[in-house]
Amino acid sequence: MKKLAHVWVLFLAVVISAILSWGGSIELTTSADTGARDITPTPDPPQGSNDKIYVTVDNAVSIIYSRKAWLRFDMSTVAGTITSATLTLTQTGTYPTFHLTTDAYRINVFGLNDGDSGDGNDDGENWDEATVVWASGPASVISHALNFEASRSTSLGQLLQPGMPSIPNGTDVDGSEWTLTGQALVDFLNANTDGKVTLMLSWEHPGFNNLHHVGFDSKDTADAPPTPPKLSLVTRTGGTVIRIR
Repeated sequence: MKKLAHVWVLFLAVVISAILSWGGSIELTTSADTGARDITPTPDPPQGSNDKIYVTVDNAVSIIYSRKAWLRFDMSTVAGTITSATLTLTQTGTYPTFHLTTDAYRINVFGLNDGDSGDGNDDGENWDEATVVWASGPASVISHALNFEASRSTSLGQLLQPGMPSIPNGTDVDGSEWTLTGQALVDFLNANTDGKVTLMLSWEHPGFNNLHHVGFDSKDTADAPPTPPKLSLVTRTGGTVIRIR
């Protein structure tokens, strides 16, 4: 009888622990997204209403035609602790004539530090997709095709294309999903305190005289079904430790 009671107590403890540690899955899409391109001497106008986001690098010496991108997610509805996070962007095409190489299919992802208020050239976390251009992209080193300001950003890893590095040069792979996951992303999101997160994209390395270029669907995509950038989260809202003796 005593053994049976112990089993029931153990069962109830497991149930209570499961209830207290209940979480869920959340999928967020961008509340704002844009890219910016430098074409010397006149940069492109704002790209916030475009249905695509492009990331491009010319080479390390010149920033001509290079593009970076910014994605903002509204985190105000996320409760509890994030235990898993995946950033996904859906490819919407490349330009084969731009000599994409297999080792170039890596895009660096940075997070704009929580609470960033800008540096006089940009508006930090309060950036507006309708006004961002090359010179006003948050934390962007405007004189460099790849870099973001180290003191204002956190490196989160790389978006990788499925199948890389076996993708043939210049292959156009519409619909493939580039993803980033890992503890660095989880930690960055959990450290957020103001309900909004900005992620920033640039190529991993210079183009070595080739123009590396890829496009992704934005929140304004006309594709059906729509495939805007998304954050897939798993959260835990509580928890307890119960010891049975």
